[in-house]
Amino acid sequence: KKENAEIVGMSALLTTTMIYMKTVIEKIKSENLPVKIMIGGAPVSKAFAIKSVRMLMVKMLLTLLELQESL
Repeated sequence: KKENAEIVGMSALLTTTMIYMKTVIEKIKSENLPVKIMIGGAPVSKAFAIKSVRMLMVKMLLTLLELQESL
């Protein structure tokens, strides 16, 4: 936010740090920051990346449904 970044890149060297990528992604999306997100690192698989995106999309959909119900 402070740097007006266009891309945020995260790399995990251990599986124990991979789980925090989801936290960072959720924070970026909750603040509606217009950035592309790139994740990688030795333990990060394509399946993990897809799962992270899917979980975020489900959370966003649930938020939209809650907003719709409140209207």
